[in-house]
Amino acid sequence: MTEEWFFLENTFQHYPWGSKDGISTLLNFRNSENLPIAELWMGAHQSAPSRIKTSDGPVALNEAIRSDPDRFLGQSCRKRFGDTLPYLFKVLSAAHPLSIQVHPGKAQARSGFERENRLGIPLTSPERNYRDPNHKPEVILALTPFTAMCGFRPVQETADLIRQTGIRELVSSVASLEANGDYRVFLQELWSLPDASKRIILDDLSSLLETVPGKDLSDASRHPLSAVRLLSDEYPGDIGIVSPLYLNTVNLNSGEALYLSEGILHAYLSGTGIELMANSDNVLRGGLTQKHIDVPELLSVVSSDPHTPRRLVPVSDTTRSRYPSPAEEFELQLLQLEGDSLTTDFSAPTIVLVTHGKLDIADASGCTSPLPRGSSIFIPAESGSLTFSGEGIAYLATVPHTRTGAA
Repeated sequence: MTEEWFFLENTFQHYPWGSKDGISTLLNFRNSENLPIAELWMGAHQSAPSRIKTSDGPVALNEAIRSDPDRFLGQSCRKRFGDTLPYLFKVLSAAHPLSIQVHPGKAQARSGFERENRLGIPLTSPERNYRDPNHKPEVILALTPFTAMCGFRPVQETADLIRQTGIRELVSSVASLEANGDYRVFLQELWSLPDASKRIILDDLSSLLETVPGKDLSDASRHPLSAVRLLSDEYPGDIGIVSPLYLNTVNLNSGEALYLSEGILHAYLSGTGIELMANSDNVLRGGLTQKHIDVPELLSVVSSDPHTPRRLVPVSDTTRSRYPSPAEEFELQLLQLEGDSLTTDFSAPTIVLVTHGKLDIADASGCTSPLPRGSSIFIPAESGSLTFSGEGIAYLATVPHTRTGAA
């Protein structure tokens, strides 16, 4: 086998919110154990590194990089990001809503990681907030209709939505938001209400939801109570049920993408998508989950200002689309061939995932490998000119030359 690319063996994450058929249908395999498959991880994160297939057997990608970083990452990537693959590539499929969460910035992640190390909290502990010292900006690209909550609404919009409910305890909470415009204070007040007050809010909200027809999320961006109703059914008793009234609800069609920077409160509600992020697994949760919740730490990280979700505008030619973002560590690309071919130079470490059809990859000497649907490969830096051909669709994760440049 040529060493210009390596086939990958990847790890599935069986989180309870995952779909049992979203990823298996997309990547054309049978979920024989009928387990929820929430995420497929492709990358070199220490928690679940991919394995490259070599003539000597599978080798963890992070170990392969450690043994020869110049070859696998290239000097340019090493100079910018050190001796680790700077991104983590995923497929995500949510049958149930994910937690309300936020990702830290670099300084916050480094400080939190070192603090929890000093406290002796094991990296695998469910009580751990910081599993690495890195930040986690991310891109989510919808492969199916996809619904997310992302960023705080404009203050007046939140105030109007909450007042429309007529729930007295909520209206009093929003008064201070109108006065100071600080969502961090609003969340602290809302989430720290006495249990009796929370029960009143949720009971009144439950009565209100009896008049809401169904919980169809197809237009949740205009009708946030449909998202409230979904969360009420999924997480009864959790004050996070209120979140669609103060977080933007966003509907993405297939091929549409969002960029989330550090500090943006968000949650994914349903759908299957491609996710690309900096190489981190740091998640601070505030509700809608059975996992570890740390409200004070979340509030120390969350951005307190309203935020309009940023949709990425792809830059396209005949066969390839790029989704430039402010992230320095990664760029998402889409390759779509219809019996034609594309030859391109690879100077940065790249992961390729084929989601539709069948492609072939060949090097300059003519050595060729088939890339069937569901296959993934790692292309080391400085692999030079490679040619894709066939009929199919693939997604590429790579490192941009510049902040928003092409790979």
